[in-house]
Amino acid sequence: MATSFNPSEIWQPFGAFSMLKIQGVGQIVHLKGQVSLDKEGQVVGKNDMPAQVRKTLEIFRPFWRPLAA
Repeated sequence: MATSFNPSEIWQPFGAFSMLKIQGVGQIVHLKGQVSLDKEGQVVGKNDMPAQVRKTLEIFRPFWRPLAA
């Protein structure tokens, strides 16, 4: 059985996807591919690779809470 997690602080996935799934006894973590989108789904840092990387890494912060990492 897998537990889905969609942090409210970031953009919401399209369709039936989840941002993160925690699966199985060994707690395998599956992360959805990420891009530099704000909460409204708009691109952050168009034509600015460092800004896009910063935003993408910021998106991962809320994922660690349910993992207690």
